[in-house]
Amino acid sequence: MELDVWTHWQELPMIRKVELASFGAGGLLLLLALIVYSQGGPDQRVIGGSLFVAGLVTAFLPYGIYSYFREKKYRQMENELPLFLRNLSEGIKGGMSMPQAFQHATETDYGKLDAKIERASHQLSWGVPFPEVMERMSRRLEGSGLIRRSISIILQSYESGGDIAETLDSIAANASRIKEAEEKRRSVLQQQVYIIYAIHFLFLGILIALYLLLSSFLVQLGGGEFLGSVTNFCSATNPTVAQPLCSLCPTFGMGSATDKLCYYKSLFMIMLVVEGIFNGLVIGEITQGNVSSGVKHSLAMGMVGFVIYLVAISVL
Repeated sequence: MELDVWTHWQELPMIRKVELASFGAGGLLLLLALIVYSQGGPDQRVIGGSLFVAGLVTAFLPYGIYSYFREKKYRQMENELPLFLRNLSEGIKGGMSMPQAFQHATETDYGKLDAKIERASHQLSWGVPFPEVMERMSRRLEGSGLIRRSISIILQSYESGGDIAETLDSIAANASRIKEAEEKRRSVLQQQVYIIYAIHFLFLGILIALYLLLSSFLVQLGGGEFLGSVTNFCSATNPTVAQPLCSLCPTFGMGSATDKLCYYKSLFMIMLVVEGIFNGLVIGEITQGNVSSGVKHSLAMGMVGFVIYLVAISVL
């Protein structure tokens, strides 16, 4: 049983391993945070809040960083794909067999795609059937839909006995047009990305302005209540209303857990982070067509806004 689990783990793509490791470690920290927080003491609440934040960072930061570099790598591979297919087609038109054409094509530099092509070339030289080599290559490049679709078309043409050289030329031309269309779409939608970033930081400014209004006009100089007899949710006489939010103040250095404005400081901070996370996911969907591509934007907006907010709250 243990051997089967280990074998299954080794067969998983790296992105799945990163997801399981980061989300698993983050989930354990979140569970530990809930256990510590449930103890009920002031110190336990502060420690629990710190563990909760550490769990969120552990769950999403490694995956966000890895997915960013993974997406960048596959984008570079897709840019080199048309050149490789044309070189492969030229070799076949010159009378070479498929293994010989692969060997000829490896003489050109394809950047990140080089290692995958050389591995396929070695397998062909060892006598591995062409369809099996292509299927293995497709599995290794599962993160790129364009490359997987191209390999699938090549295999269908090869197995049906079609003109493989002409098919390669056609796929190369289509891949180039697809990449050009993607670049045009990305340049057009880049303005929308700037607008979403501007909205996020405008929202940050509004939250800071609201905090200044609360601190200037709503809080009395003495006592534990707000002007207008509005309850201080974090006061010692009202300990059960918003303890999770109130405990975040000492965790992030925003003052005591019983401060008059502690509840609003924490509430505004959570609103800002949540807004940044979902704005980033929206950017990924509209620019790349998948939500996971927006994780890097979520981390950028969430973390930068979070830091600016904490600095502004501590200074103002």
